[in-house]
Amino acid sequence: TGYKYCAANINREIMRNIKHNSGLTLIELMVTLTVLATMIAFGMPQYQRMIETNRISGSINSLASDLKLARSEAAKRNRAVSICTSNDGNTCANIPNWDAGWLVFVDVNRNLFFDAAADTILSVNTGINAGFAFTNTGLTVPGALQYIPTGTLSTTSLLAAGATFRLCENINNNPIRARGININVQGRVRSATDTDASDVREDFNGNDLVCP
Repeated sequence: TGYKYCAANINREIMRNIKHNSGLTLIELMVTLTVLATMIAFGMPQYQRMIETNRISGSINSLASDLKLARSEAAKRNRAVSICTSNDGNTCANIPNWDAGWLVFVDVNRNLFFDAAADTILSVNTGINAGFAFTNTGLTVPGALQYIPTGTLSTTSLLAAGATFRLCENINNNPIRARGININVQGRVRSATDTDASDVREDFNGNDLVCP
């Protein structure tokens, strides 16, 4: 009996210690919440910036991919392939703003307009994320360009030797955040880079991207 009484007391003492050690005092709870709030305050802006960076990269990469698609399909099909801005995913709007979306299509009569009776759509982009402006400089028609079967741009697509597509944030128009695609008369697509350490990427002519 004495043994059982002693064992019971030991068990109660162990359980009391476990309960005591597993709980948090008010001060400990307040410290924990303060640390958590600090982590959120510092981490949330970085997290949001990471999301915005991914959105920008996704938008610029989608056009770069479609430009490369147009070039390869023109050579493969031995046909002209055009890209035009589009508001509805079915027709060419040929407006200078590419953020609404665009069409990639086999352009049978090479007129930079999609003709449903003759042309074939190869790719459709229904628009990039809201809050961005997607424009270009250097194209003869600001809302369209065309690849010919040689894989180069048609002579009527460019005003000079090359063009630049520019993606800017509408919030602050900070050129440091801008992204670009440069394309030459041979049809080669390159991401705009910062070659002079100015923190701003450069257009086809080597000038810093300007927003808007």
